[in-house]
Amino acid sequence: MNTLRERLCRQLRQRCRSEAEIFSRERHEVACRNIMPEIRKLDKEAQFSTMTNWKFMCPACRAAELDLLRSDTVCSDCGFRSTLAAGVWPLMTDGDRARYESFVDTYTSVRIKEGRDQYDQAVLRSLPECDAALPMAKQWRIRARSFRVLRKTLRDRLQPKAKIADLGAGTGWLSNRLRESGYSPCSIDVSADLTDGLGAARQFTGVWPRLQATFDNLPLADGSIDAVIFNASFHYCTNPAATIEESSRVLRPGGLLIILDSPIYEDASSGEKMLEEQQEYFTRLIGTRSEAIQSAGFLTWSGLDALAGQFGLEWNCRFPWYGMRWALRPLYAKLTGGREPATFAIVLTTTT
Repeated sequence: MNTLRERLCRQLRQRCRSEAEIFSRERHEVACRNIMPEIRKLDKEAQFSTMTNWKFMCPACRAAELDLLRSDTVCSDCGFRSTLAAGVWPLMTDGDRARYESFVDTYTSVRIKEGRDQYDQAVLRSLPECDAALPMAKQWRIRARSFRVLRKTLRDRLQPKAKIADLGAGTGWLSNRLRESGYSPCSIDVSADLTDGLGAARQFTGVWPRLQATFDNLPLADGSIDAVIFNASFHYCTNPAATIEESSRVLRPGGLLIILDSPIYEDASSGEKMLEEQQEYFTRLIGTRSEAIQSAGFLTWSGLDALAGQFGLEWNCRFPWYGMRWALRPLYAKLTGGREPATFAIVLTTTT
């Protein structure tokens, strides 16, 4: 009898999860359909934006410059074609798009279930500051404190109108803040989703370049920008060395490379335990694990040192104050036998 009851309970839970997922997806699709008229208007206006400050390169042949002042562009060398959609330029090769398709789909599903697709225009424009009742508000409080330290770091090291690539830009909230601070941002992400990806950046008042592209194939000219910020995204790199090399390529000599809000551990085994906890969370949330791309999922201090040695870099770190409870986490973990908690630091270096 108990076995039958348990089986029925499992089936009911699975059905509830399935129906909840269908509801979330339907709500997401309705929201996307409702904003299409606004998106078409945005596509006509975006071509007259600040694109002239940037030099964009073909992601397929990496040899010819792309003209993004129109709503449609074709590479003069290899014929690669891209059409502006929802204010976003799709600049991924077919191979990259196929490689990341499953990851983006799973990632978006998780974010929808977390309630991030419910962020309206007022919320997006206020990020990283937010109300305590907002979905994922605790995470945004951490992001807000990191951003304050980042803003001061940029002010000390960059000139006004400096060109900054926001890698892993998501909705473009950081790019929006950079624009408000007088810089010239470019949002880059593999997701162009209309509510939680680059397509959501239409909610901001300013217009800046938004490119759907990968970290290892940035459609930017050599030595053309002043700073690269990995916006809570460096731990998603599938090949950190290749990503550092590509970032160094597009940075001018003396340019800034910044890793923001990625989890860092002393002991890699603690990071592995964190990943297993995260996979269990994904399974509870959407009914499946997220293993579409082979990224580390976390950083280690020794790994960062190895990258520094390989590329002749010197890391500098800023440690935002997240509060006393956060500061006591390592002690609590040691006393209770828990895993090492992640450190979130602003890690930066300059290119030669």
